Amino acid sequence: MAPERGKRPEGGEPAQFRDGPDRKGDCPFCKGPEGGEHKASMILNDDRGWYLYVVPNRYPALIPEATPDRSRDGEYLSIGGFGLAEVVVESCDHWGYLYKRSIHEVRDLFSTFQGRTATHLKDPRVEQVIIFQNCGPRAGASQPHPHSQIYAIPIVPANIRREIESRRVFYDNEGCCPECHFIETELNRNERIIFKTDHVVAFCPWASEVPYEVHLVPRRHVTCLTLLEPKILEALADATRAILGRVVNLLGVIDYNLVIDMAPRDDRDAPFYHMRVRILPRLATPAGFEIATGIPVNTVLPETAAKELGGHSLGDSAPY
Repeated sequence: MAPERGKRPEGGEPAQFRDGPDRKGDCPFCKGPEGGEHKASMILNDDRGWYLYVVPNRYPALIPEATPDRSRDGEYLSIGGFGLAEVVVESCDHWGYLYKRSIHEVRDLFSTFQGRTATHLKDPRVEQVIIFQNCGPRAGASQPHPHSQIYAIPIVPANIRREIESRRVFYDNEGCCPECHFIETELNRNERIIFKTDHVVAFCPWASEVPYEVHLVPRRHVTCLTLLEPKILEALADATRAILGRVVNLLGVIDYNLVIDMAPRDDRDAPFYHMRVRILPRLATPAGFEIATGIPVNTVLPETAAKELGGHSLGDSAPY
């Protein structure tokens, strides 16, 4: 944490530069589920026509035709590039970012995430489902049209495995889920809480990786989207929409990553893993120190970020 290294960034482009016609003729997603090369696996419609659809990724990092077999070349171990990759086109509005959309649309989006996760976990080759949204070029987005990505992969990535093992050790030592423990600690201290409901807590985590990082966590212990009951899934969707609105009201229209962290297939009943949604604003680019050491440098204390994001001027702290 190095607040002396920089003042709070002013944010990204002003909102008016990201507004315009609801649909753009050159946008592959605006063309709708019938305008692409692949058949949609899911389409949601209302009186406007489609407002959400799911299609295979045209440029996937992994492909379903590969086999998840391990092989060695001398000392080097590799695995076939198997994976299921989908794009969730979230809105018929080319500029309809998540924080702008109606509550029912965001709830439908999270319900879609839940349903696609359940579908992919039926495949015995799949060990981990990854869900993320890149918004803006700093966050890695190649298309401005609002969309999320879902990957179903045959391994548990190293960073997730390390976190699982760390949480397992905490559970063995302390006898409780670390996230459940930290939620209660944050609620009692009330230093980094942005807002809370009966079902969800939103806070800036201690030693946040990036400025204004926010975690949204179900208050009931749950490891995976597939295990969330409808009222908690809706509360998590509502809270995510509200927090993104607060971030934009405070910082301007910025680039960000949204990630849904879930347990791997074999740890969905684990008492030590707790699912969450992470929002990571991209206000700065990692530089030499971060690259050389692997140590992120955050110029905004999480206590400061939580106080600013929790301000009443940014919106109702319990908007639902």
